[in-house]
Amino acid sequence: MDGSLSVSGRVLQITADLTVGADGWLSAGNNGEIRFGDGSDLQVDGTLQTSGDGLIHVTGGDVHFASSADFSVGFNPIYDDYYGEVIGLEAGLLDIQGTAFLAGTLSLMFGDDFYNFPSGLGDTFTILKAGAISGMFANALEGGRVDLTGYNYSTDQDEVIGTFLVGYTADSLVLSDFQAVPEPGTLALCAIGAVFAVNAMRRRTRRT
Repeated sequence: MDGSLSVSGRVLQITADLTVGADGWLSAGNNGEIRFGDGSDLQVDGTLQTSGDGLIHVTGGDVHFASSADFSVGFNPIYDDYYGEVIGLEAGLLDIQGTAFLAGTLSLMFGDDFYNFPSGLGDTFTILKAGAISGMFANALEGGRVDLTGYNYSTDQDEVIGTFLVGYTADSLVLSDFQAVPEPGTLALCAIGAVFAVNAMRRRTRRT
């Protein structure tokens, strides 16, 4: 397939091998599930996406990511029922009973306004499970960090919110140890404060 297919709020059953072409996009999100029948393989040359509580489940078959592929994982906010505040995140899952052959890139996105991202995040997210894992995503090596981006409505562009630590086990890909990136305004204030501090030190030096 070279087009786009998004599954939301329902279950799509696929009973044959499938190739997501270089220009293709296959996505499951918002309580949607894509289930591959027993022994069906999935070849990803384009984009494979899970978001929020979306699930892509491959029963018995393998998943092959090409070097051109992008595995895109969306993080959706969890809201407090009483106050309506964002109190956590949920991420989609790629669940493979066979082997996951990894290549290409890993992209992480926050599905809400940049400024609604919950502070003090300490959760661990398993975004991929498999019977076995071979290889790694090129930009998400073991022990490395990968960016989480979000849309900033005030600047009308995507910006990096922070980074996750990447960990591989024999059968899973886990993200942990989220570290936030200071907002541009915070960095500007720090820079101004540093300038004032340096000038103050110079004045004290001249007096002595």
